[in-house]
Amino acid sequence: MGLTIGVIVVIISLAASVFVWNVELNRLFHADIIKVEPGKQVRPMSEMLKSAQLALDDKPVNFVHIVNQPDLAYLFVARKEAAKPGYTYFSENEYFLRVYVNPYTAKVTGILDMRYEPIYLFRVLHQQLLLNYSIGHLFVAISSLIYVLMIITGLILWFPRNKGAWKQRFNIKWNASSKRLNHDVHSVGGAYMQPLLIILIITGLVWSFRWWQYGINALLGVSEKDFITIPKPPAGKAKIGYNDALDLAFNNAWKQHRQKPVLEMISVFDRQNIAISIEYTDGGLTPKGEYRNYSVVDGEEYFVIGHDDFNIAQKFRNINYGIHVGSIYGLPTKIIAFIVSLFSASLPVSGWYIWLNRRKKSRPNAKQKSEK
Repeated sequence: MGLTIGVIVVIISLAASVFVWNVELNRLFHADIIKVEPGKQVRPMSEMLKSAQLALDDKPVNFVHIVNQPDLAYLFVARKEAAKPGYTYFSENEYFLRVYVNPYTAKVTGILDMRYEPIYLFRVLHQQLLLNYSIGHLFVAISSLIYVLMIITGLILWFPRNKGAWKQRFNIKWNASSKRLNHDVHSVGGAYMQPLLIILIITGLVWSFRWWQYGINALLGVSEKDFITIPKPPAGKAKIGYNDALDLAFNNAWKQHRQKPVLEMISVFDRQNIAISIEYTDGGLTPKGEYRNYSVVDGEEYFVIGHDDFNIAQKFRNINYGIHVGSIYGLPTKIIAFIVSLFSASLPVSGWYIWLNRRKKSRPNAKQKSEK
């Protein structure tokens, strides 16, 4: 079992080290469709949605993702799960398409099929080993839980037993033999990396097990009844068309953030309610989030959940993804996540090498005993 866990850890850690740079890689390899020439005026959301929808034929657009940078296209997503998925990720979706639209011309710049897009597949490899999610994510989650236990037991074994061993436990002997160097990098490096490794695993397991999320909520002193629920949208005969309501909603959302710069916006296209999720900065240490809800009847805002309204568990959940992928503080934390992921991939390999050397040493002793 240990070998199987080790192989899975190596795979998901290497995949994570690549996906840390997914934004940069996408903008590098898909620059022709993601990058646009900044213009003076952004077209109405309804016009961009219409362009995206026309490019998809009869496939409805599910949501839009906006990164608030003047040289980036808006991202529209159409996804439909397969009625009878197989055992792999490639059978999960009937279609999964990203449509990029120039916000200044409302023209489609390109379409990506996310079932086979190489950069996104590193996320799928990390998350579910390219298997169907219902199967793959369990392999990853269970392996991650066992990996946490292995890290903790490894730390116990590393812990110095006397004062004289403290210096040795915190230093790597770089000029030693390959066996000793491998041992030092594994044990000493593992001790330094252990807190960061556990943080990455803890934040990843939030998506795997509901009980894990409930446990974090309980540790933070929050129960399910403390979460804010969104009321049903106002009912009534539509006063304006859906497209007009959509444009009014987005105009209002942008207007509310003139003093608090928007980082990203996500909105699911629902004919019953216009909900816009906003990530913004106000100069604090971490990005903040809010949810604005608008009526399709008249395009008016009817419910807002601001950052100050969230309990501590919801605030943690809002930054959980940023912590997990290292994007929370930009390039510095991405580099840290990249290094930790690579080191994580090396731990099962160096640990196996240590075990192999100890096994070789024990064989002659066993032979000598049998001869006696």
